Amino acid sequence: MPDLVLDSVAKKFGDVIAVKDVNYKIEDGEFAALLGPSGCGKTTTLLMIAGIYRPTAGKIIFGDRVVNNVHPKNRDIGMVFQSYALYPNMTVFDNIAFPLKLKKTPKDEIEKKIKKITSLLEIANLLDRKPGQLSGGQQQRVALARALVKEPKYLLLDEPLSNLDAKLRVNMRTEIKRLHRELGITTILVTHDQEEAMSLADKIILMNKGVVQQIGDHSDLYYKPQNLFVAGFIGSPAMNFIDFKFTNHNGNIKLSKNGVELEFKDLKLKKEPSGEIVTLGIRPEHLRESNKDKNIIDGKVFSIEPLGREILVAANTKIGIIHFLVPSPFKCKIDDGIRLGIDPQDIHLFDTNTGEALLDK
Repeated sequence: MPDLVLDSVAKKFGDVIAVKDVNYKIEDGEFAALLGPSGCGKTTTLLMIAGIYRPTAGKIIFGDRVVNNVHPKNRDIGMVFQSYALYPNMTVFDNIAFPLKLKKTPKDEIEKKIKKITSLLEIANLLDRKPGQLSGGQQQRVALARALVKEPKYLLLDEPLSNLDAKLRVNMRTEIKRLHRELGITTILVTHDQEEAMSLADKIILMNKGVVQQIGDHSDLYYKPQNLFVAGFIGSPAMNFIDFKFTNHNGNIKLSKNGVELEFKDLKLKKEPSGEIVTLGIRPEHLRESNKDKNIIDGKVFSIEPLGREILVAANTKIGIIHFLVPSPFKCKIDDGIRLGIDPQDIHLFDTNTGEALLDK
C-alpha cells in the first residue's frame, strides 16, 4: 500500500482559511491521528483526503498519484463517521454489503467478505438486525465493518468514538488497535481527545487554527513540546505556566518573579528569548513536596481534588496558583504550608512573545 502525502495543502471557505500550508507524510500501514480542538481544521483535512472537499492549494498524493481531482469512490478509501451513518431500514448484512453492491460484486463474494469481516469484529450474530436494535458499540462495529469490507487502502475515522460512554470508548480503542495490527491498513483518525490519539496512533499531527503545530509520537508531544500550544494541549491535568524575568550569565540561567528566585546551571538553550520575560512550564506530575531541592516554591494548600489513586492539589504561591499531583492519601489540609521542589530536567521554557520552546531537549 502506498504512502499518503499532503504537500502544502490549504483550504479556504470564502475569506476564511480553514487549513493553511499543511505538509506531512503518513507511511504505508501507519496509524496517524489528526488531533486538535474544535475548529482547528482536522476534519476539513480529512475530508480533503477523502475527496469530499477539494484543496484550495497544494497536492494530496496517494503513492505516486495526485488525487486532488479524483472522485471519492475512486480513491480506495473506507470512512467511518461520528454519526455511523447506517441506513435504519436496512439489516446489518445489507448495511455492510451496500458498498459491495454498488461495485456490483458477485453475491457469493459479498457473503464471503461479510462473513470474514463480521467474524473479525465479532458481530456475525447481528446480521439480521436493524441499526435501531443495536447498542452504540454494536453500531460502531457495523460502521467499521462497512468501511473495511471493501478492503480499502486507507481507513479514515472521523471522531468515531465520541458518541460512546467512557468504558465503551476504552473497549473500542482496544478493538481498533487490534484491527489495525491484524489488517495493516493505513489509518487516519480525527479526534479532539488527546488520550485517544496517544493510545492509538503511531504518529500524531497536532493542529490549531488550521496550522500543524507539531508532528510526532505521544512521547515527542508530551516530553518535547515545540511551543506553548502543544505544551498546554497535551497532558492532563494541564501544564502549569508562569511568566518570569529571564537572565542568562554564561549559561547560568536565573528566573525571578515576586521575590521567587529559581536558578538552573545545566540547561541547554536552542535560542535566546526575544525579550526579558519567558514562560516556565512544568507539569503537575513533575512537582513534588520537598525541602531538599535547590529550587523551591513555597505556598499554601488552596484546593484538594481526589482523582482516585492520585490527588490534584492547588497551592497558592507568590507567583500564582500552581497545580501538582500527589499519591493518595494526602495528609495536608486547606491553608497548610507546602514546599514544592523542581527538578531542572522536568522544566520547559518558552518565549513568551512567540510561544516557541527555548530548551534543547
